[in-house]
Amino acid sequence: MADGVLTLLVDQLYPSFNQRRIDRILTFFQSDADWPNGMTGGREVGHEAIRSYWTQQFQVISSQVTPLSYRMAADVICLEVRQLIKDMEGEQLSDSVVFHTYRFVDGKVQRMDISDQLPEGYAHIPGVLLTPH
Repeated sequence: MADGVLTLLVDQLYPSFNQRRIDRILTFFQSDADWPNGMTGGREVGHEAIRSYWTQQFQVISSQVTPLSYRMAADVICLEVRQLIKDMEGEQLSDSVVFHTYRFVDGKVQRMDISDQLPEGYAHIPGVLLTPH
C-alpha cells in the first residue's frame, strides 16, 4: 500500500491541488475525510466542507505546494513540503517548509495534519528525498 499511496500523493494529489482541480482531489479522499483549515483554524470534515473551504481559499490566495521528502510509518505518510503562498496580485506572502501528515483508510486520505516541525514519532525514521518531476 505504501508505494501506491506515495505515488498517489506525489504524482496526482499535489499536482491536482496546484492546478485547483478540487473535484479530482476529492476522489482520493474518504467521504468523511478530515482536513485542517489553514486559514482560520479548525477542521473541515467531508467532501462538501473541504470543497467549500478550498473554493474560498483559492479566491484569496494562490499557493503552490511541492513535496520534498517523505517518511512512512504503517498507514501514515509524513511529507516535507515547500509551500509558496502569494496573494491574488502575485505578491509573495510566504515561502516555507512544512510537514503534511496523511492517514489513510482503504488507500484514500482519511485525515491530513499540517505542522511547522517534524511531528513526534518521525525523527527516528530516515527521510527519503523525492526527485523533482
